[in-house]
Formats: sequence, C-alpha cells, structure tokens
Amino acid sequence: MTDEEDEEHVRGVREGWRPLVREALAELRIIAREEGLKGYAVAQVKQKLGGLRIYVQGIEGARDRVGPVIRVARERAAVTCEECGRPGTLRVDREFIQTLCDAHAKARW
Repeated sequence: MTDEEDEEHVRGVREGWRPLVREALAELRIIAREEGLKGYAVAQVKQKLGGLRIYVQGIEGARDRVGPVIRVARERAAVTCEECGRPGTLRVDREFIQTLCDAHAKARW
C-alpha cells in the first residue's frame, strides 16, 4: 500500500474526516510492515449512516493491533464534522444521516 493508494481511499470521505483517515491508514501501513502482512490492503473507506467505515483485508495475525486503530478513527469521526473537521454530532433529522457541526447542519437543512 502506497501513499498514492491511501489518497484514493481518503477521497472516499469528505474533507473534514480526511486527516483522520490519513492518520489511520498511515498507522495501519506501519502495522502491516511490522507484522509482515503481505496480503494487507485497504478494501474501502466511506461514510455510512453518519459514521466512518474503514474496511481492510489481509490482517490475520494482527487483528489485535489493527482493530484499535480503526476503532479510534471511528470514534474520532463520530464527534467530528465530516465537512470541516470542527466538533460535530450525528444528525438524523435529514434525508442523509451525517456527522456535522452546527454551521454545516444549518447550511444543509
């Protein structure tokens, strides 16, 4: 997995979450290298129902290190506006469930 491939996945989410995803993917790449995970790959990164999803494959033998990285990224995204990166909350009062700050929630409503 290269930085270029990571950036393709980073583009799967809006600007506010991209730093979180970059950080998580960099940590996962380090773990894959340290653990010798030859089949490691990021399958998909996306927003689903207002939450961050990171799907990886080829992590057998390192789930105990990979899981926490993904969990922390999800938890941080859950309180981060996916548009701008400021503090946000899950907004279910709209057609698409999103995690947004007050300003973006008003702009989208």
